[in-house]
Amino acid sequence: MELIREENFLISNKQYTVKVEFDGENYIVSGYLEGNLVNQTKRSAPGNSETYKPDSIEIENLIYLIKEDFNEHEL
Repeated sequence: MELIREENFLISNKQYTVKVEFDGENYIVSGYLEGNLVNQTKRSAPGNSETYKPDSIEIENLIYLIKEDFNEHEL
């Protein structure tokens, strides 16, 4: 599994981490609170199976979705 991007941030004094990984077929986006997995989602890669760049809009959108989930559920 290839780590594409990792972001760490604080919300209400809690440490959150979002990791985007690529397994060759899917992007796996995992959300962690204080090091514990609390959310994970998977998206299929486009047909050419090339990895997105870490700063691409596709990766930004995946990270945004997990961050919004954190905010909505106030984990």
